[in-house]
Amino acid sequence: MQAMSYDSIIEAILNSDPKEDWEKSFHANDEHFNCRFYKPDVNLRLEAELDNDGCVTSRSFRGNWTDKFPNQNASCYDFGFYYASTLIKTVFLVSVDGGKVRMPMPKAGDATIVSELDYKAAQMHDTLGLLEEYMKLANFTVSPE
Repeated sequence: MQAMSYDSIIEAILNSDPKEDWEKSFHANDEHFNCRFYKPDVNLRLEAELDNDGCVTSRSFRGNWTDKFPNQNASCYDFGFYYASTLIKTVFLVSVDGGKVRMPMPKAGDATIVSELDYKAAQMHDTLGLLEEYMKLANFTVSPE
């Protein structure tokens, strides 16, 4: 098996189709298990970070852009892109408007620019097809890595 470099892993994520190339993994004993694996190489996955009790980590979040949604309560979730057992990159998704959409976290120092990698993670979680609408409401633009 060919070893994957960091750059080739990031490239695979960015060039992937978030709906076709990623599959949600289900765990028989945990309905809240949140993991998506890359179908062309199942060693690559996006997984919700867990606390010491095995619960998905989240924290209350407030930003100027969350005020633009009808329900202004928001929660931030940590997700990790893993290759095999190695953490490659952590991304932060913000659940907004009563959990309708998980938005990418804006880059530090700029309230409207989101990274392409964070955006890709948000696309993987866009089960209601509302991400693009909410990106426009928040006035977010995607910046290349």
